[in-house]
Amino acid sequence: MTTRMQQRRGTATQWTTGNPVLAAGEIGFETDTNKFKIGDGSSTWSALKYFLDIEKLNVDTQGFVRDDMRGEPNGVASLNGNGQIPISQLGLLINAAPEALDTLGELADAVEEIANIATGITSTHAAVTTNVHGIANTSLLATTANVATAKSEAITAADTSAVTKIATAKSEAITAAGTAADTKVSDAIATEVTNRNTAIGTAKSEAIAAAASATTSSISAHESDTTNVHGIPDTSLLATIAGAAAGVETHRADTTDVHGIADTSALALTATVNSGLALKANIASPTFTGSVSGITKSMVGLGNVDNTADADKPVSSAASTAIGLKANIASPTFTGTVSGITKSMVGLGSVDNTADTAKPISTATQTALDAKAPLASPALTGVPTAPTAAAATNTTQVATTAFVRGEVAALVNSAGATLDTLGEIATALGNDANLSTTLTNAIALKAPLASPTFTGTNTVANITVSGTSNMSANGIQFSDGTQTKEGVASRTPIVQKTASYTLSALTERDSLIEVSSASAVTLTIPTNATLALPVGTSIDILQTGAGQVTIAGAGGVTVNATPGLKLRTQWSGVTLFKRATDTWVVYGDLTV
Repeated sequence: MTTRMQQRRGTATQWTTGNPVLAAGEIGFETDTNKFKIGDGSSTWSALKYFLDIEKLNVDTQGFVRDDMRGEPNGVASLNGNGQIPISQLGLLINAAPEALDTLGELADAVEEIANIATGITSTHAAVTTNVHGIANTSLLATTANVATAKSEAITAADTSAVTKIATAKSEAITAAGTAADTKVSDAIATEVTNRNTAIGTAKSEAIAAAASATTSSISAHESDTTNVHGIPDTSLLATIAGAAAGVETHRADTTDVHGIADTSALALTATVNSGLALKANIASPTFTGSVSGITKSMVGLGNVDNTADADKPVSSAASTAIGLKANIASPTFTGTVSGITKSMVGLGSVDNTADTAKPISTATQTALDAKAPLASPALTGVPTAPTAAAATNTTQVATTAFVRGEVAALVNSAGATLDTLGEIATALGNDANLSTTLTNAIALKAPLASPTFTGTNTVANITVSGTSNMSANGIQFSDGTQTKEGVASRTPIVQKTASYTLSALTERDSLIEVSSASAVTLTIPTNATLALPVGTSIDILQTGAGQVTIAGAGGVTVNATPGLKLRTQWSGVTLFKRATDTWVVYGDLTV
């Protein structure tokens, strides 16, 4: 979208000396060189590139090619009397082509002739079916025995034919188009090679298919021939297999002589004996199964033993009598006179049987008492400590240094180290007994934060504005001049219209008007008397619909544009710019 851009100007020396950082999109113009740079918001003037270098573009100040560069290297071609570029200036395009092929028309005719040659070769070759690649009788391909021969003949014939046709095509192509037609000859060669490979593949496939068919027919004929199968002249002999099976069954039923046993009934006895032995146990280390009965504990010498678990066995009479004479280990109760026990046996060898009131003070106890201070008038040594009283305590409790420091800190109230004594505070106040008056007079010389009024010349290094900054109508003074700019919205307002429309509001200034209509519409610029938009106003117009938008001026309004006042097509955009009271210019994507 077209919009107004900020511009500053100065000489090349002024720009180099100041070396400022241009804002993004801001233009800096050198008045003595007619060159300019566009800022990016971060690079200094010396780091930016010039936007346009007329000398390097070989154009004059109006943007037209200089006369001395026509027909020169890095310039533009000149025209002869017929309005055409001279052949001498087309050396790179012609690149030493012969006179018969140094124009696009001559090359087109040659290419067309080559294409016709390739088409003729392909169609003629495809129509020859009486003799395919040198094989006089294609029926030979129907047998497996002829597949290898047919393949070899096809390849040889195809190669010979292809080479002949390629040579002919190349000769004819060279004659028709000269050296410049080599590329088309290569195409013709590639086409013929492809046709040759295709023909070989087709011949191979047909030969293999015919051979497969012949093989299938032979197998079918072999399967139907039953006169001699696997060397058996008469397959009716196979019927004896049934007789053999019957003989086997008869043999199985014949028990009169089985494996040399005249009477097989003897085998029944052997089976009976074996069956009986399987139910008996060995005499040595027999292994019984199931439940064994008929044996008593008396038979094995254990008549007085009961089958009782060890944990459930009763105490015998002798054991009960012996236990009754013993004392319990835990809390035993003895009777009679207990003797034979000394104080040493119970670990009390150094203890005297002295009453508690008569016990003396031990050496260790006396040493410990000597290290204690008396309650009355104690004389403490070293660094004695005591419990620290709570802040603001006012009793006879001992005040520790910690308590005193706490009270002093509360008095200082976190004052800095340079103001935590009364002397430091007095010095800081300048030992001024009338400090209040002094401060009041000093404050009267200061400007308020809200709406301050400054006098004289005011100089500041840097100003950071967090709220709204209101500047006077005189603008902002820069070192190279005064910048005056009317306030506009930071974002471009978008206004949408769906029919013909006449500008009607001052707020449309610096906005984008989107026109969406299926049919043609007109956007009219009113007179300054109707809508007093300030000179320098710009308004962008965007056609978002299929209906063409035409810009028009009301009676008395002059609108200048080139080539016309219609937006070219959907999504075309233009800018309306007010140059004078009732004079506008329109520029952008326009048409007649």
